[in-house]
Amino acid sequence: MKFAEIQKKTSDLYQDPKASVAEYLSIARALGDVQASDIPPYVRSLKAAFLASYTIQGLPEICIGRGVFHNVRVETYLAPYNQFTQEAINAKSGLALFDPQIIYVAVDVPDVMDTNHLNTVARGLLEHTRAKIIFFNFVSSSSISGERIEMLNTMLADLEKKEDRILIFDFAKFVDRIGASDHWYTKYKDLGDLRLAPHAFVPLSEELMKYAVARAGNTKKCLVLDLDNTLWKGIIGEDGMTGIVPDHTIQEHIFALYEKGVILVVNSKNNDADAREVFEHHPDMILKEHHIAAWRANWQEKERNIVEIAKELDLGTDSFVFIDDSGFEQERVKTTFPEIAVLSPELLTDFSGFYSFKVTQEDMRRGAMYVEERKRKELQVSLPTEDEFLATLGLSLIIRKALESDIARASQLTQKTNQFNVATRRYTEDEIRSRAQAENWSIWLAEAKDRFGDYGIIGIAMVEYADNTTRIDNFLLSCRILGRKVEEVFLHVVLDEALKNGASRVMGEFIPTAKNKLCESFFADNTFVLASSGEKQFIYHWTAEGKSYTYPPFIQLTLV
Repeated sequence: MKFAEIQKKTSDLYQDPKASVAEYLSIARALGDVQASDIPPYVRSLKAAFLASYTIQGLPEICIGRGVFHNVRVETYLAPYNQFTQEAINAKSGLALFDPQIIYVAVDVPDVMDTNHLNTVARGLLEHTRAKIIFFNFVSSSSISGERIEMLNTMLADLEKKEDRILIFDFAKFVDRIGASDHWYTKYKDLGDLRLAPHAFVPLSEELMKYAVARAGNTKKCLVLDLDNTLWKGIIGEDGMTGIVPDHTIQEHIFALYEKGVILVVNSKNNDADAREVFEHHPDMILKEHHIAAWRANWQEKERNIVEIAKELDLGTDSFVFIDDSGFEQERVKTTFPEIAVLSPELLTDFSGFYSFKVTQEDMRRGAMYVEERKRKELQVSLPTEDEFLATLGLSLIIRKALESDIARASQLTQKTNQFNVATRRYTEDEIRSRAQAENWSIWLAEAKDRFGDYGIIGIAMVEYADNTTRIDNFLLSCRILGRKVEEVFLHVVLDEALKNGASRVMGEFIPTAKNKLCESFFADNTFVLASSGEKQFIYHWTAEGKSYTYPPFIQLTLV
């Protein structure tokens, strides 16, 4: 089976509330036969390990299948039954040799001796792996002391506060939501120690996938919204303002996503004026037009609108989620854009693809930033020349060393930025932190703002110093700032700092990917000379001899 077929089948299964464990197991088997060359470039790879004190066979395979829907190819390791302690503390265990990026730890109260035991497991995992570690919390039970359960859960909460790599999955809340009597310690407990009934594995896998999506750097960015019978009940063109009823449940959820940085766009078959009137004048609407970064209410195909929206926002369609009540429209978008997550409206609240480990200040302002960008483009179109636009923009740029409080955003930039990213090296928070603290490294950040608003942190340059040579390890910028010479100014600040640090030569690398052609000539355009080239790497050298750079007058530059 080709990957495209697997993708389509997985998308169909995701929409089916009755999808069985067996169907997901067949997806996992089929995916094992797919050639690497058949995997699209927007699919990220992730190694996930599962440690449990009871039987969870089948859950890793379901996560593999579910991962396809989220554009993540999951490779799994399932530790031997109830061997979680040995796997955690042994530096040469199967777990350690697997080298996972994420570990799910599902242990039950009877299998944990005390808090020291739990702490030993946690410390072993931290020492012997580089993974994000997701501990299931403990479920209340009439047969176990509530004090003991509270003590263990308090221990987990303390670990989560102290260790960036440890997170708690609220398994107790999950079990309560799906129904403990039907899913926890049922008849399956005596059939191979399946303390969690197998029919709970599918909803559980979606809960767990949020961590996998975030760890793989494949968090979705943009929510494409239908209107009639999606944001409101009824059809505005037929029922009028008094005949439609805004759906507060879905709108409250969407507004919460907006506040966490999800970009909202409208893609509706509707009369434009009718649709806008609802947003601005219906008293029960939670979402307003100023929350919308791009707007398409017209009668052309929704696939064509999506192409236009992606171009307008400068986003890849693999970062889109499309919700629509029409099965017909869903199928058309699935067929045209297999990389887009297509959902019925009722599935949005349980969708895990928007999850991030940390929500940064830039995340919280992202939706507003895209609205501000629309205003910039309106100004640009209204002025006769590019120079006049740039002069009017009032652009200021701050370049400074990364602080501890910037680590999450810096890592996020390396994980998510694709188009203007010369080397596309992905770094975890710990990896960024270790380099920021090293004497022979500098982590530079670029912040920008203008008359329309604050862009926040939009660029990172990771620089390594060695003798008389400075190596630019990573250099990337958010696409929304490009075309205003910020990338050029940022690079020349890095070059000036390298000279001050005693370098006589600066080395830059361009490593081509399917998405970063935009910066293919960046080094050459800035007086670097190609030193060597290969199929997967181009090395450039720069020296200051005979070169000078004039910083553009329309950028107010501050170096901290």
